[in-house]
Amino acid sequence: MTTKPEKAKASESFDRVERLRGIADFILQANACCKSNLDVVAKLNKCSIPKLKDDPELGSLEASLNGFIESLDALMLRIRNTIDLVGYTLTLHNQLEAAKTDKELRDLTEQLAEVTNDLKRLQQDSVDDSATVKIITLVSAVYLPGSFISVSLNMGAFSNSRY
Repeated sequence: MTTKPEKAKASESFDRVERLRGIADFILQANACCKSNLDVVAKLNKCSIPKLKDDPELGSLEASLNGFIESLDALMLRIRNTIDLVGYTLTLHNQLEAAKTDKELRDLTEQLAEVTNDLKRLQQDSVDDSATVKIITLVSAVYLPGSFISVSLNMGAFSNSRY
């Protein structure tokens, strides 16, 4: 009546439980009928009609009805146990699915942490490169005016000599 938890499907399990509950309802009805028939047989045994009072078939009918009632009670317990087993199987299936989802989320979280670390390293490298460019710009700004003046003075435009 049940499947392995890894292969359990909610719709199939629901159908099984629904069928079992239908059988349980039928058993309850049969049990009630047997008990009412047993009451009738017991009253017939107690009646004052001598032909009914001494009838051996009433005794065997009473024993049969008691046996049916006991069988129905045992069958009802088995059905309830099977319904519980189907429920436990579904619960276990849900736990397995939750564990898979949890593992996937943990893996994704670890991957996200790695990507975040890579982005932090890239950002730090970018900051370091920016600092280097600032230093080069500062050095260029200090030396560029002197370099410009020395090149300008070495050019022939400012000298007195002609060709």
